[in-house]
Amino acid sequence: MSDWQPIDTAPRGGARVLLFVPPYGAGSGHFSEETQTWRAHFCVNSLALPTHWAPLPAPPKGEGS
Repeated sequence: MSDWQPIDTAPRGGARVLLFVPPYGAGSGHFSEETQTWRAHFCVNSLALPTHWAPLPAPPKGEGS
């Protein structure tokens, strides 16, 4: 896993990434071009702001792969 990076370096345009949102923790999210805000998929507080990001890890390999 990559080190956490400042949120201002995160990719935009809908790419899903890991977001760190204090005090809630980490989970997946994306930047919404429509609202120009970060959408943390795991956080019900829509006003909470992420401070860091990391790329999503590769998905697990399926059986028989």
